[in-house]
Amino acid sequence: MVKDCLWKQALKWEGEPVLVLSLRTPELDAESRGARRINRYYGKLAQIWKARWETTLFPSACAALAEARAASRPFEPWSVTLDYRVTQEEAGLLSLYVDAVERSTGRPLTVRTADTWDLASGVPHLLTDFLPPTRLWRQSLLAELTAQSEARLQSGESFFYADAPARVRRFFSPQRFYLTGDSLAVFFPMLSLAPAAEGIPVFLLPRPDAAGEQNSQAS
Repeated sequence: MVKDCLWKQALKWEGEPVLVLSLRTPELDAESRGARRINRYYGKLAQIWKARWETTLFPSACAALAEARAASRPFEPWSVTLDYRVTQEEAGLLSLYVDAVERSTGRPLTVRTADTWDLASGVPHLLTDFLPPTRLWRQSLLAELTAQSEARLQSGESFFYADAPARVRRFFSPQRFYLTGDSLAVFFPMLSLAPAAEGIPVFLLPRPDAAGEQNSQAS
């Protein structure tokens, strides 16, 4: 069972809030070795983001407040969030993604990471664990992702850059995936394939039945 681990703080400058931090990370309610390893991972991830925001974003927020005061303008505190979503939970397997979102003066910026865990060992699965067994998996996957990006670009379904199909090959990473239902979701960084308004580009691929059966047997 996954429960929330919550933490919130408002950082102030000269008594006025300038940066509000809100973190919600997953915590497995279990005492197994795998659960402890996964919990340590997300605890460390939260600390990494918290340290980044306190040391790099907080000074910028303070400077923005000082500038607003000098110009007699109202100041809206900046905010950052770390939040997660479980996308697949089945026997022996947990898939989820974590979004770190920064809201300052412009459009919110999001950084997404994802993991699909073997619950018994606390070791993340590889993308290839959910693809047909072949040495040419990368070429086949990139061909499908490129075709999908081209189709979405031509249909207007997504506001991708004109060279998005080429960018797919440039920005693809086998670490950026999660499971959802019967699909394998492969995602790309914000701004890599499209303007910020498009958010995180996600491509859904059929999850081979053989992979699902393999996971059930492994659990």
